[in-house]
Amino acid sequence: MLTHHAARLVVEREANRNASTGTRLYVYDGDTIERPWGWVMFCEPLARTHAGRRGAAYLVNRVTGELLTAGSAWPIEKYIEDYETRLKSVTRNW
Repeated sequence: MLTHHAARLVVEREANRNASTGTRLYVYDGDTIERPWGWVMFCEPLARTHAGRRGAAYLVNRVTGELLTAGSAWPIEKYIEDYETRLKSVTRNW
């Protein structure tokens, strides 16, 4: 089972693996959404330059360690709902 800290490290490693050279991305804990199955974490550069927008979103399952990248076509709530629907279809105890 992943701790919040371990999940954060996994997300930052994945985000930075795909980031452009010279840009370091970080998880902002204030933006993290906690769910029974894990967390939704958002990565952004250290200097946040946006106005009210969150960076790239990652869903991390604390039990399985599964890491999913959410897209930007829909609000994050849609990605969470879809993931929770999928979890409910494969297990009773998520």
